[in-house]
Amino acid sequence: MSASNWILLSIVNLLDDVKAVAKSHGVCQCRTNNLKDHTKYSFKCSQYRKYPLCGYELKATVPDDDPDSITVMFRDAHNHDNRSQSSRLASPVRQSVSKYVGIGLTEAQIRSSVSVDHPSTPVLSTKLTSLVQTERRNNRPEIFSVYDFRKWCNDHQDGTVPHSTIVPFYHCNDVNDLFVLFTTKRLIQQIQSTPLLQVDATYKLTWN
Repeated sequence: MSASNWILLSIVNLLDDVKAVAKSHGVCQCRTNNLKDHTKYSFKCSQYRKYPLCGYELKATVPDDDPDSITVMFRDAHNHDNRSQSSRLASPVRQSVSKYVGIGLTEAQIRSSVSVDHPSTPVLSTKLTSLVQTERRNNRPEIFSVYDFRKWCNDHQDGTVPHSTIVPFYHCNDVNDLFVLFTTKRLIQQIQSTPLLQVDATYKLTWN
């Protein structure tokens, strides 16, 4: 489209105002262009994944010599008539699979049950297998219970070996609310000889 297709929407003073305008018009930022004498922020329909034919666009232009005068313009209109086809299984099928995985049925039993529950919905074998595997991972019981975790921490409150792991402090209400301090006797003893303390936190927690 040519520049003449853009229609003035508003003139604002702050980028936060641009964000508010974008939110109210159902768009999200897709790119930023630093041009010769201004910066352009481009937006597209926030539901473009569901409606790829939606051509509504919004742009905000910030002049380098007057950053407090931001021009917001738009073109085209929202078009949500044609929704893109999803490759996921239908929600009713997914709910049935989740239920049958939860009660411990085999994949063959789940396949038979789903065909009875949804006789008019075709279900590809590969998609069903993938969904069953995902649901089983999500429904996998905890291998290490909170009780076992507390017991392990209590068993490591003290140690005789200088370099063995000890837990001088821990806090554990459940798997979503826990804190554990791991250290060794040798490291604790070295605290008195330095004014510095290095504390590391885990970068990634692997469940179970």
